[in-house]
Amino acid sequence: MPQLQKSSVSLRFVGDALDPDEITTRLGLAPAKSYRKGETWRTPNGTPMPARSGMWKVAAETASPSDLDGRIARLLALATQDLAAWKDLSSRFHGELYCGLWVLKDGAGFDRIPPPTLSRIAERGLHLELEIYVSDEPDPDEQEWRWVEGLEPLGLRMPDDDGSETA
Repeated sequence: MPQLQKSSVSLRFVGDALDPDEITTRLGLAPAKSYRKGETWRTPNGTPMPARSGMWKVAAETASPSDLDGRIARLLALATQDLAAWKDLSSRFHGELYCGLWVLKDGAGFDRIPPPTLSRIAERGLHLELEIYVSDEPDPDEQEWRWVEGLEPLGLRMPDDDGSETA
């Protein structure tokens, strides 16, 4: 069973009619990054791109070693607990809890997301997105990670920063 070396967790809403200010107000949480459809955003290498959809995102810091369940719980606790607000936003926009997982092949264990945390994700109408990388080396910062091949038939996709998906 793979061992989780580090993880990243973020909350994101994407939609053509998305107004970042509305998401911020309804959730009571300021985004790390947001823009409306058509606005210019910058790729990680600094290239300006017109947004194909609106996007609002807040992220917990990447952690190593990982406490995936605790990090999800803390991120959800920062925002409103008003489930009606969450359900309204999730009904109009694609809401997701993204988890990037860096695992060591042939490790000793893997963090699980327990049912109460899965229930909190579901009751907010959020999708759970998993992006999994595997390595043979034990140091999570000094190794080459590779995307786990074969996940696409399961419906798992690598989300781009603007909300579109690539396989």
